[in-house]
Amino acid sequence: MTSNSFLAIIPARGGSKGIPHKNLVNLGNRPLIDWTLDACIASKCIQEVIVSSDSSEILQRATRFNFIAHERSDELSGDLVQTSEVINSVLKFYEHLQHQFSHFILLQPTSPLRTATHIDEACNNLLANKASSLISVLESDNTILKSLILDDQQKLSASFTGNFFEMPRQSLPRTFKPNGAIYISEILSYIHYNSFLQENTIPYYMDEESSKDIDTPNDLLTTENILKNKK
Repeated sequence: MTSNSFLAIIPARGGSKGIPHKNLVNLGNRPLIDWTLDACIASKCIQEVIVSSDSSEILQRATRFNFIAHERSDELSGDLVQTSEVINSVLKFYEHLQHQFSHFILLQPTSPLRTATHIDEACNNLLANKASSLISVLESDNTILKSLILDDQQKLSASFTGNFFEMPRQSLPRTFKPNGAIYISEILSYIHYNSFLQENTIPYYMDEESSKDIDTPNDLLTTENILKNKK
């Protein structure tokens, strides 16, 4: 195995409820997925790329970029399939690659403003901190720590452990949410935890604009406007 070598996995379903054929929808005069494919090409850290999809058109785009095209089974193509199931399927199918790469990077096509620079910075941060995994994040409203849960008996209880409900807002710790742009893990650590959230997980901070995630037609419109303003 090459020391500190990175395999990228791009999960890209053909279907989508919010935006039909979302990963192929046009953004900035090219398919949405191409923004991530181009970032992989420009990245200095990524040595190999696997595109996992149930769409023949997406798989054809992967081969045009000289990437590995992984045809996803019907069982892994539904709306409720977890990303971890897709990752495990890819890692198992390409088990021989586990001996060639120390880490893998999950790059979702719905984060088009995540660039090769972001990817390379995240990889370097993970290695510099000797972390087993990394999750890109965006700072969020920390008052969520005061949120409550309503149980089946219509009784309220705290959502989080700790006395956050009674704390003044100024005393609450900072909170962050995954922005979906970059996930990195040592391959063996991910197999062990079956999650990117491990004992030694660090954040990679991204700004709100770069964190833009395409989920609805409005997301597509606002991202298109961001790209126009950059010209």
